[in-house]
Amino acid sequence: EMLRPRATSALDALLGGYVRVVGFITEKEKLLRSEKEPVVNVVANPWAANVSDPVTEVKKAKYDVSMEGLSLSLLPLLWNASRRTQSKSSRLAAARWSSELLLRLDNSNAYHLLCFLSGDNDATVNMIAKQALGVDKILGEDNSLVSDLIPSESDEIEAVTNRATFGMLMDTIVGSQSSTNNRRPKFADFHVCAQAASLRFLLLSLFSEES
Repeated sequence: EMLRPRATSALDALLGGYVRVVGFITEKEKLLRSEKEPVVNVVANPWAANVSDPVTEVKKAKYDVSMEGLSLSLLPLLWNASRRTQSKSSRLAAARWSSELLLRLDNSNAYHLLCFLSGDNDATVNMIAKQALGVDKILGEDNSLVSDLIPSESDEIEAVTNRATFGMLMDTIVGSQSSTNNRRPKFADFHVCAQAASLRFLLLSLFSEES
């Protein structure tokens, strides 16, 4: 108990460091994508437009591998920390790491974990999860939430490009015969409050795609 405040502070500092690193990598990827290729005459040479810079492709691949490795390392740890048998501080940390970091690395699995945590019996934990899902408002205020989920010019390029589709979210959260992570809780295993939040989130995701 005496060491818990120090451990919490250390975890907060580690989370902040990871968020800054991921932000730096994201900015690097945006710079790589924004690099202009020479203007070519497509009519005269239609194959010239399909030529990509191998150096840029290699740099992007390195960033993708590092982000994927971090996500794969975090997922089992966060799922273990989010179990109902764990302490409140453990579940709170899982909610924060999922909403602040994992959501930027692997949003389909992050949304799955956040849907599960939205039914937590602690108000702080489930509120963090619901805010990340965009379902913390009173039922009936969803029109404003739909506009938040629709990509716009002001959205970060990374979030728009890698946003999970409705089909991917359904497969990850609700599950299917082809699901690979059968050991993790699915929609049918969620608390009824988590099921309600998950349904709202999935509906908003569907509406945002149709818009």
